[in-house]
Amino acid sequence: MNRINLICLGVQSVARSMAFYKALGFQCYEKEMNPPIVFFDNQGTKLELFQREALAKDIHAANPPEIDSTSFKGFTLAINMKSKEEVDSFLSLVKQWEHHQTSREGLLGRG
Repeated sequence: MNRINLICLGVQSVARSMAFYKALGFQCYEKEMNPPIVFFDNQGTKLELFQREALAKDIHAANPPEIDSTSFKGFTLAINMKSKEEVDSFLSLVKQWEHHQTSREGLLGRG
């Protein structure tokens, strides 16, 4: 379960960012010069470039986070699960962490 399947970066210019990552040797199969979204394949994790304002709307269409606020840094992470049970198990760990976060001991028993 310890995996991150997708790292999405909200960028000002997808075309300029795509050129940057290609120059660094990242591989993508995008043919458009100015695509709305780009995926780079890596071993186990995809890197996605998405226009920043569009990413904010993708997070919450009716009430997107403010771009300049401290609540939205312009990136998201995705962890894909294979079943509802796997999702439930993962969310249980998140709830456990939230509960222990407020305690002095912490999730791993290390204050």
